[in-house]
Amino acid sequence: MNDHTNEQPTSDNNDHEGRLTAENAKRRIAAKEAQARADAAEAEAESLRQQIAELRLSQARQQVTANHPELTAELIEKYAPEGVDADGLADWAEKSLGLVVALRGEPEPDSGAMSDAERELAAARLDLAIQQAVTEHEHVTVDVLDALCGADTPEGVAEWAATFEQVASALAAKSAEPTQLQLIMQGVRANKVGGGKMKRPGSGMEGVAQKLVNR
Repeated sequence: MNDHTNEQPTSDNNDHEGRLTAENAKRRIAAKEAQARADAAEAEAESLRQQIAELRLSQARQQVTANHPELTAELIEKYAPEGVDADGLADWAEKSLGLVVALRGEPEPDSGAMSDAERELAAARLDLAIQQAVTEHEHVTVDVLDALCGADTPEGVAEWAATFEQVASALAAKSAEPTQLQLIMQGVRANKVGGGKMKRPGSGMEGVAQKLVNR
């Protein structure tokens, strides 16, 4: 009887330890499975990040080639830094353009040069400024502007025309004959007939033109 009683606690302890061992094993398995899922998710995320980076780099290459035809795909592949990303490629292209052009013996492109459309727009704006100057000022004509005005911007034409009108109005108010204004206008007409020599060195009206332009 005593022997049976003494064996019972040992059996219970063994059962308890067995359950703990099984539970620990389950927890280890669950932890491994969770870690495996986390690793798989991270691997997939990294794969997606690489795909996105490669796509952006491909787009950056195309953009660089479109903006700078001198930097061909072959040159980019050969000389771009290893492991460069999309942003780094754009920076590299800007810094390398001058060197590539120099190696080819070509003049470096003027980033400030106007396109045909921009030149056409600038010409239209200048023509409009000329027409406005002629309309707003009594003594300013197209011939006067062509002969005397050296300005090549709408703002410059407007300023020159206002200055000329101020001077011309003051001259017109004088009573001396022939007036200086008449002499200027005669010179303008002679300039038109003579092929536009007035603003060139050595012309009789050069001083007048320079005085008005530089006011």
